[in-house]
Amino acid sequence: MAPVSRLEINFCRLLERCEVLADERNPTDWRFKKYVQSLEDMLLDLRNINTCQPSKDTLVHYTSKVDFLKRLIAVDTQPHNSPEKALAHEQLALKPVPDDKAKEILLKRQTKAIRDVREELLESRSSVKTNASDSKGLRQRVPGQGGGEDFDAVLRYHNSMQEKIAEEMVSLAQNLKQNAVLAGHIVKKDTEAVQKSVQSAEQNYERLQNEQRRLEEHLRRSCNCWIWLMLAIVFFVFLNMVVFMRVFPKR
Repeated sequence: MAPVSRLEINFCRLLERCEVLADERNPTDWRFKKYVQSLEDMLLDLRNINTCQPSKDTLVHYTSKVDFLKRLIAVDTQPHNSPEKALAHEQLALKPVPDDKAKEILLKRQTKAIRDVREELLESRSSVKTNASDSKGLRQRVPGQGGGEDFDAVLRYHNSMQEKIAEEMVSLAQNLKQNAVLAGHIVKKDTEAVQKSVQSAEQNYERLQNEQRRLEEHLRRSCNCWIWLMLAIVFFVFLNMVVFMRVFPKR
């Protein structure tokens, strides 16, 4: 594993904090914008450091995450419940996201934006109905009908957006399930490999014990053979000396 610099550790911590602030969906929090600006400066320093520099793929991943946070800031700067903000949300959904965390943040923001627009449309429709019931002139009835048609069109659009978000959430859940199943298979294979290694180690240990016992027995037998051989030689030499003394007595 490559060494990680202190700058990269601080960058990852600040990036995680920015993701938490983005998930809270509070556009009035001034810290979010300041933190993202600090992330840009730290990312530039990471590209220029000489020691413990991250890999190119890691830098590309960091850059995509910072760009995603900058796009969120651009959406938050739009007026609340304005067509420009709805268009910015739609454009943000069309662009790729760096990872699953960013996708989750994007889905939550889109859901909240659709809910806000729906609440505003429901309030406007209720006010239009109230005005239409109080008015008796044809001039006041016609705008009421046009407002209802506009509301139905916008409602159909947002229903389609909700269906798209639901499909993306289902796709995300399927991906998570597939990753969990794949991780389970990997863990199962690793467990089987560890069990086989343990069994092989036990078998090797038993073989080693058997070989050690055989070696000890062999050494003991060879030692006994040498002892008996030395005793035989000593006895033979002693017998020869006795015979020599008998054959050649001292004068």
